[in-house]
Amino acid sequence: VIGARDGEVRFRKGEHHRLFPHFEDDGEGGGDEGGRGGGGEGGGEGGEKTVFVLSGEESDEVFQLDTVFFQNWYGYQDQFVREGKGPDLVQVMSMFDAGASYLSLPPWVPFGRTLSRIAGIVVGRWIGGLLGYQPFYKQWTSDWDLACRKMETSWFQRRFADRGLKRE
Repeated sequence: VIGARDGEVRFRKGEHHRLFPHFEDDGEGGGDEGGRGGGGEGGGEGGEKTVFVLSGEESDEVFQLDTVFFQNWYGYQDQFVREGKGPDLVQVMSMFDAGASYLSLPPWVPFGRTLSRIAGIVVGRWIGGLLGYQPFYKQWTSDWDLACRKMETSWFQRRFADRGLKRE
């Protein structure tokens, strides 16, 4: 576990890692008052604020790690941590697919990356889209027009691209 005192940490492209907001338990399951999760910020040790500075490569690809992905991924984590719930696997796979990311399988699984990417598309984009799982949500997205353009590229997700929505 890496904390605020550890300084800058860089992950190479394709390197297995996970980042999540950390909240001290206040006895009521709602996290501490110290830091807000989502948007890349979480409560750190002793109420300190931890800020994630994230970047992704520029690309013409629709499904990529970008600001829209990061805002939604950390907004979603903030929500389920604060509500004392766990992540929904289909929701995670929908968001990861939209961010050109995937769940890491153990290294001993043959063709693990390929299998995980295929599962992300089938479960996250196709099945998730049919069941109503969105990769992006207005309340976490600063550029909703871009999110809509991305969702419009998938037959399974284009119904979520409602430009008339107002940010909460």
